[in-house]
Amino acid sequence: MKVFIAVGVHPRYKRFIDYLPEGFEYEISGNPDVNKYYSPARTGASLKRFFSLRFVSVMVTKLLCLPRITYYRTGADIIYSTRGVLPLNRKPWVVEVEHPYGFVGMEYKLWKPIQKAITSHFLKSKYCRRIVVVTDSAKKSMEREFKDSEIRKKISVVYTTVEYQKIKKKRHSGVTILMIANNGIYERGLKLIQNIYPELKRKYKVNWIIKTNDSLLKEDIDFMKDYNVHIIKGNFNENQLKDLFAMSDIFVNLSFVDTNSNILYEAMRAGLPIIASDLPPLRDKIRDGYNGFIIPLPSLFWDKKKMIRVETNTDFKTYNPKGISSFLMNRMDRLLKSGKLRYKMGKRNEELIRSGKFSMKRRMSLIKKIISESTTNL
Repeated sequence: MKVFIAVGVHPRYKRFIDYLPEGFEYEISGNPDVNKYYSPARTGASLKRFFSLRFVSVMVTKLLCLPRITYYRTGADIIYSTRGVLPLNRKPWVVEVEHPYGFVGMEYKLWKPIQKAITSHFLKSKYCRRIVVVTDSAKKSMEREFKDSEIRKKISVVYTTVEYQKIKKKRHSGVTILMIANNGIYERGLKLIQNIYPELKRKYKVNWIIKTNDSLLKEDIDFMKDYNVHIIKGNFNENQLKDLFAMSDIFVNLSFVDTNSNILYEAMRAGLPIIASDLPPLRDKIRDGYNGFIIPLPSLFWDKKKMIRVETNTDFKTYNPKGISSFLMNRMDRLLKSGKLRYKMGKRNEELIRSGKFSMKRRMSLIKKIISESTTNL
């Protein structure tokens, strides 16, 4: 059986095509490149991107109020698409999406009744055999958005993940907190940690590393200098990330907007306990008190009951709700006081990647099953 795999530019798709299940012949469309994805041109500094075919097609789709629609010319027996629905391909197809907003390119403001109705029509097609989502919360969101039982029975959860590798710890003094914050650092809890870091520094031998490609305000740069925070600027590099994880003891992801946050899988593989914000997709990975701690942020971008994005005018540069800092301080205290707790939580995370819920072996097995079942009974 020949399978056509259509992947996007995000680095996680490189792992997708590097770890496809055996037993099929593959045709691959797309060539994810980590360095290219995080280059200045990709992040908006190039006129070339503005006039690219992809940009034009996205704008036309918006103007016509259409979801992401793709057509592939291929002789394969089945198509696995991460690039939208395939209404013109008259052969079995599977679509993978992070969230219902993925059908409109993660432009959640475009997810309106007309786009939902068009998408629903295509998903009910007999050629659409399965809808793969990457988190449990995304499945709940899909079920909420699509009431049709025919669509709901097609939905399957297959976690994106990382291959297991033993990350050898590097010797370092004190306890190191690592925060990786690209593209919107103020929407990833920078201020929340700043609020408690002077106290942490006073009580413990602690270090804070920030990896970012964003610009910081002068007041933040001054703060970092005053407290010897190590800022690493530039684009992501996987080997560099592994080195950072190897010299770290606690990983913090206080994002307010992530729908999946693949970087958490990297931290889990490295055996780090994780402090994460209370967003549905992050709760799928972190069980409070088991492999990390959840910080109960109020609903800003997410309605946690409905599992949907909401609009907000919050200024994240000054965001500092009462009670959040003290809650975060309490959880940091518990981890900094107890090396045993850090080790226990980190070991649980490592096992989840090595052979548990988020193992690559499990992902490949599910993908193989979905592909095999999707070509039967058409």
